[in-house]
Amino acid sequence: MSYFTKYDSRDIMIYAMDIAILVNLISRIGKSFVFLEFIAFSAVTFWLTTPLLVWELEINKLLPYNLFGVDGLAIKREEYYHFAIPATLSMVLGLYLIKPMEINMKELTERLKKHISEKTGTQIPLQMFAIGAFSYIIGPFLPSALKFFFYLASQLVFIAVLYCFFGKYTYKKWIYWGAGFLTLISVASSGMFGDLVWWGLVLAIYFMLMRDWSFLKKSMLIILAVFSISFLQTIKIGYRQIMWRKNKQEMGSFHALGHVTLKALTNTNQSRSNPAFKLAVFRVNQAYLVSLVLKHVPKKEPFANGETIFGSLLGSFVPRFLWPNKPVAGGFENIRRFGGYEPYGNTAMDIGQIGDAWANFGYGYGILFLFLYGLANAGLLRWMISSGLNGNLSIILWLPIVFLMLLKVETSVVTTFNAALKGIFFIFISFRLGKMVNLQF
Repeated sequence: MSYFTKYDSRDIMIYAMDIAILVNLISRIGKSFVFLEFIAFSAVTFWLTTPLLVWELEINKLLPYNLFGVDGLAIKREEYYHFAIPATLSMVLGLYLIKPMEINMKELTERLKKHISEKTGTQIPLQMFAIGAFSYIIGPFLPSALKFFFYLASQLVFIAVLYCFFGKYTYKKWIYWGAGFLTLISVASSGMFGDLVWWGLVLAIYFMLMRDWSFLKKSMLIILAVFSISFLQTIKIGYRQIMWRKNKQEMGSFHALGHVTLKALTNTNQSRSNPAFKLAVFRVNQAYLVSLVLKHVPKKEPFANGETIFGSLLGSFVPRFLWPNKPVAGGFENIRRFGGYEPYGNTAMDIGQIGDAWANFGYGYGILFLFLYGLANAGLLRWMISSGLNGNLSIILWLPIVFLMLLKVETSVVTTFNAALKGIFFIFISFRLGKMVNLQF
């Protein structure tokens, strides 16, 4: 018996739009940098489709009331979708409105290989890896004002991997193993799996530029990625339960990670009602957090009128010691202020760009803002690719420094803008310093 038995025109439209955007994403993999296509697919999936799946599969019946309410949203479906559908469509339109540059990826990859072979230093990946590894190690011990800069520097580990994709370096396998080992250490020590997932996605995008796979083969890759992420979600929750809620002396980090992984692999009869599954669904249903914002603002919290949007732009350039009260980048403050919700413990959650649009501007201007936000993403990608094609081609390998955070539709604008602008500044400084010390990026 099918779960999908109670369709209406709205549901059909949402499913059809999600499938169409997914098909476009798959078809474009290997033919372009699919950052914009991924953002569009994520927005439709997390903001529109996931609540439908919660209802259709009756997942909400497995969840405590205080997590999802009765129906998977904090407000009525009609009230939520009245804003969410046009807002999401508006951002998707902005993402697709600027025509992407016509690039022959086969020619581009050949140009990159030639550029790296002739223009960059033979030790560049090793040097970048060393800088990134050093930043990985000392970053957690630095003052908060320096942490983000060293976080960006730590990402050079993965930029080194991208150089190795296109360069003929005899030591490239050691770079690959080193990047994997550092990621494993980061996961084991912090319990945060973000770099593993997001850089895995980015590396796959670049890797596929050199492969001429069929639509079916790329579809199988997407399915494998979905199952892998679901598996990681189960591991993550079990691992955090051990490392954050128990005495770490009872079980070392790597021992705990291995224990949870083995348990997940061998436990094939897990019920959908187990806590790991409940929390995994909670994380996926971004629409619930957005619905909290629609319920809370402006009834209990007035519209911010651009405070967290324009403040984030200005705050990207002004150090906190000069502006002590500048907007805080992060989900805790947003979900408390605009959603009236107190996150549990160290659980990371945010209201996303769509929640920010409503919290700041309400219905009409919120929809307009998301259109401009999508347009800004598209324009930024086109500008950076153009800068690489018409200048130093290596810039194309540094795109993830800017776009890694922009890919996350569950993250607020203050976070994505700060990360993107600081990423651009970091690239500029890196190339300038590289010239000064004769590092040929």
